[in-house]
Amino acid sequence: MSLVLFDSLVNVLQFVGILFASTGLAIASQFIYKKFSDQDKIKEMNKSIKMKRAEMKGVKDPDELMKMNNEMMKANSDKMKLIMKPMMMSSFLFILAFPVWSNLFKGFNLFIFTTSLPIIGADVGWLLTYIFASMILTSVVRKKMGVQL
Repeated sequence: MSLVLFDSLVNVLQFVGILFASTGLAIASQFIYKKFSDQDKIKEMNKSIKMKRAEMKGVKDPDELMKMNNEMMKANSDKMKLIMKPMMMSSFLFILAFPVWSNLFKGFNLFIFTTSLPIIGADVGWLLTYIFASMILTSVVRKKMGVQL
């Protein structure tokens, strides 16, 4: 009985640890995006892309539609160039964190995954938990910090 209770407690603590680690990584990555990208320019580009998308809905001429589509693709390409540097910098955090977390959260199986992944291994229940948690946490952190992507 006490062994089952201990295992449950360990699982809860590992889950809380994954949530804290996910929150920390979300805050760090969004901080990098905010500091190393021109947020005003990205916001302006997002508005421009949104306006072009709205304009495209009313256009029936295929040539005009193709021209507007090319303009929108160029604007998206320019926006990607702006966020590429912070994306590379924040990916460095993930490269460092995942092998450490793989060892730290070994044995945590909220989700069962039967395939082995390179570097991380077969024990990836923590990874699926991280993915689900980070989708929510990153959205919340991005909103709170006012980060534009």
